[in-house]
Amino acid sequence: MKILDYSSKYEDSWIRCRTLSFLYTQYFDDVLQTKPKIDGIELICVGNNQVIGLLDIEIKNAYCSYDKHQKGAMIETIAVHPDHQSKGIGQKLLEVAEERLKLEGIDYLEAWTREDDSSNQWYIKNGFSQFNSYFHVFTSGDIKTSNPHFHPIFTFGHVTDRKQIDETVVDRIYECRGYVKKLCIQN
Repeated sequence: MKILDYSSKYEDSWIRCRTLSFLYTQYFDDVLQTKPKIDGIELICVGNNQVIGLLDIEIKNAYCSYDKHQKGAMIETIAVHPDHQSKGIGQKLLEVAEERLKLEGIDYLEAWTREDDSSNQWYIKNGFSQFNSYFHVFTSGDIKTSNPHFHPIFTFGHVTDRKQIDETVVDRIYECRGYVKKLCIQN
């Protein structure tokens, strides 16, 4: 098992690892066919020439919300293949990334995840603290819009206050939790 910088020769294996990792979580429908471009850190853990763990952190174009006065980075994707979970792979990927972030002068690392207990516990165990949350809302059926020519059959939206949601017309609601880990800057 080796931690490497991502290379495009691993793209198919990266996609399979991410998809299988998300399959039994609340992100089960977040399926990709190509790896998104990241301007930051792209790490993979490889075993038997297959990606068994991955971590993508956006630095340059990070849309962090924790503290606009400090330099933040955003975990875009972290995933470990189900056959290799609970072996410390995610933690090792994070440790390698944190060393690089410190060298880049990053003040904090931000991440967002839904309600899956194992994901939330992983962030807490690895030194993150929850600082915010909002709701992911999925609806389907007869959805009204102001455009009479537009007839959506499925919508996904964000809501900050659960009381604003008419749960009788909602298929799924997930609390999306924001986590932050402050990093010590090396001089």
